[in-house]
Amino acid sequence: MNKYREFLIKVSEIESKNEFDFTVISFVNYFLELENAMDSLIKSKNSIGMMYILRGKYEVFLQFRYLIEHYSDFDKCNQRAKCYLYFHLLQERDWYKKLDKKEDIKRLNEKILSYADIETEYKKAEKRSKYPSWFTLFDGPSNFAKLEEHLGHKNKENHLYALASQICHGKTIIRNMVYDIYDDIEVWKNISDCLFSEFSAFLLPFAINHKIDVKDFAAYLITQIKDETEKANLQVQYTNWCKAL
Repeated sequence: MNKYREFLIKVSEIESKNEFDFTVISFVNYFLELENAMDSLIKSKNSIGMMYILRGKYEVFLQFRYLIEHYSDFDKCNQRAKCYLYFHLLQERDWYKKLDKKEDIKRLNEKILSYADIETEYKKAEKRSKYPSWFTLFDGPSNFAKLEEHLGHKNKENHLYALASQICHGKTIIRNMVYDIYDDIEVWKNISDCLFSEFSAFLLPFAINHKIDVKDFAAYLITQIKDETEKANLQVQYTNWCKAL
């Protein structure tokens, strides 16, 4: 078991005490599931399947980053968690409506009532965006592209999302017979590993706050960063997290 997976499993075992805890742990569990799927696809050298999972990992990673963006401000974090949970309830209710499950719809409507403040913001967001996402609420990014831009990933990894999207939407059925970047397993494995590493790094303050011993893992994580500036920044952040929490 690699150190990243070991760290995420420890975090997944934290007992949630509020909406924020619950949402973060849900993200961690889902990310682990995606990582397990990626491992299987790498072993079978299934490059197309890898791209589907890689696209999902990237979307989950950015949403997670937005969720914990203001980690030192618990109210802000919990508000964003409630936005995510509210949207989850809406989606669940929509499915039950299609299945005509009246009792389940009633149960979900009762749950949704407890998110009155979020619902008010949702109605405001609908005026700004035809199909708002949970991160659109409270003047957040209006779509995924804006979320990438907001988090500084627009130019960094946008090519990844574009390439993966082409595969998911069936635009790469005709392949390059000489050299096809989509079949370069090592390229996509390296990108997947980088996302795993970054996801773990942004999870550190949450783990520290919940009394998980991350000293050895943090030291290992820092050694894995090749860029000296990023390495120094993480070292400073880690020190500050430990002092603050």
